[in-house]
Amino acid sequence: MVHNAVPALEDLCLVCLESLVSSFSLHTAKQIIKLVPDMGEESGGLKEHAPGTERPETDYTFDRQDLLQHTVDQFGGWVMSHIVWYLEDRVFNAVLVGLDRATRIHKASWTSTTDNRIFTKILYGIMKFTEVVVLPKKRILLLDQIPQILRNKLYSHLPEMENLTVLNLGSGSGGSVTEAFEDRFIAGVTVLKKLNLFTLRYDCTDNILKVLSATCGGTLRTLDLERSRKVTDDSIQHIVLFTNLVSLGIFNTALSTRGQAQLLKGLKMLKILPRGDFLCEALEYLEEEEAEVLENLQLGIQGFWASEEYYFHSSDQLLLVAKICPCIETMLFMFNKEEAKFQDITAFSCLQEFDIWGGDFYSDELYVSLEQVGPQLTKLNLVHIEELDKRAIVMLSQSCNNLKVLGFYNCGFREPNRVQEERNEEDEAFVALDRMTRRQEDQMMMQWLDVEKLNITSEIGPQLLVFLVSMCLNLTHLSLGMNTSISDLVLQAILSANSLQHLQHFKCAQTSHLTMKSVDLLLLHCHHLTACLSLEYWEGINDTERERFRDHVRRNNMKLLTTDETGNEEDFEKKGGLCTTSNIPENPPIDYF
Repeated sequence: MVHNAVPALEDLCLVCLESLVSSFSLHTAKQIIKLVPDMGEESGGLKEHAPGTERPETDYTFDRQDLLQHTVDQFGGWVMSHIVWYLEDRVFNAVLVGLDRATRIHKASWTSTTDNRIFTKILYGIMKFTEVVVLPKKRILLLDQIPQILRNKLYSHLPEMENLTVLNLGSGSGGSVTEAFEDRFIAGVTVLKKLNLFTLRYDCTDNILKVLSATCGGTLRTLDLERSRKVTDDSIQHIVLFTNLVSLGIFNTALSTRGQAQLLKGLKMLKILPRGDFLCEALEYLEEEEAEVLENLQLGIQGFWASEEYYFHSSDQLLLVAKICPCIETMLFMFNKEEAKFQDITAFSCLQEFDIWGGDFYSDELYVSLEQVGPQLTKLNLVHIEELDKRAIVMLSQSCNNLKVLGFYNCGFREPNRVQEERNEEDEAFVALDRMTRRQEDQMMMQWLDVEKLNITSEIGPQLLVFLVSMCLNLTHLSLGMNTSISDLVLQAILSANSLQHLQHFKCAQTSHLTMKSVDLLLLHCHHLTACLSLEYWEGINDTERERFRDHVRRNNMKLLTTDETGNEEDFEKKGGLCTTSNIPENPPIDYF
């Protein structure tokens, strides 16, 4: 049993800071509206603005603006005067959490009789406190983890943080009004001469890249422009100036195949192409238009991503990629026997992480290819793979014995009894030989000692499920889908063969066959367990049992997560008020399995 650690004094202080910022910002914004009168509030309505062009400060009188600015400056100076430099990042997060809470509370207070003019001004007053965390020495700014309502305010203060080395601007307007923030982004990147990473999805433009290349052309190593439709071939001349670029995300931009080919040819240090489904087309363009260049071209690209337009690549395409990009380590491959053979993947001698979509394990000779590339794999995900039986699992254990991550998604498993029924129709001599062969294979079966994460979201019978999980003796994460045959008895059989002594995270998406007995079994055998998910979808546990268990967890200070639904201290939505989608970060900082 794992217990929650006693919170450090530092952590408790930061929690108090969150509460202080929340209450003080909300109280201040309301008091300024109350104490400093504005005759304009007696009549008129709110002005309509295009998305991204809102300027709530223009609705403030000069007296209110001066008082609000003075209060924010004083409060920010007081807070930062009590902070040591190495805690600035944690204080940054704590202040924003507090402001997020304040905006949620304020939004929850809205009713149909609320004066929208005053309501909006109070909201602006709260957001003004983001200036407290505009820190000149800050080096990492990840705005994709910050709610949009606060992020927009920080866009204007980028020029004040010239020491940034990592800048993720999120998605701006999401591509709906690309020009809305362009001026602010350009003003910010103009002074950021130390950037190593720059991310702006959806809203990046040729103009922004022009300024960025002039500012940090020699320092930038990661550039992510995914889904930015205003990035065209005019940007190529600027992107190639990033001479040390290692990672380039240009998925679903307006770059042509010719432009993509020019980037591959011009960026000598490039290794990573997130969602780089254009790789085959770009290489084929070079093969047709610049054959003499391609003849001596060797790229350091380490990843292959299946096309998101036509999905299935031909044997010729795969061999071309293997020739020009011999360092491919990760691959998402969608199989169609009319286009390619599994044997084609053996040309990738550096492959380590392999996602395979589609195909038959025996009929399409997937097992033959895995015998060659399997020993070097550390991650293998099988998606929609058919003809998986006990023998196939044994063969996988023999050929892929260095795996750390293993997944089966919507695969076709055949239980041993079903296979036997098929075999009974064959002659006895073959069955006897087959039985002897299976006995020999069982003896040759290898345990997956390095597998730490196992995910099974396929329809699989109890015998194969027990057999498969029992082979992974050092699991830390086990995730089962709703179509597995997991039950109290099956889990007991698994634990009899494999105690799962290292298990930390157990998840069953939905089941009607797991009860509190399974929870007790897991706690008894898995002493490092910190997550048992998702109990709310286990139909064998009623609400009373579930709440009683969660109360037991709280009372015994157990570090055990029982739901993967992220909630806040207060469910503001249930209180009514306005929709709070603007309070949801794009990429919350949580680990997914």
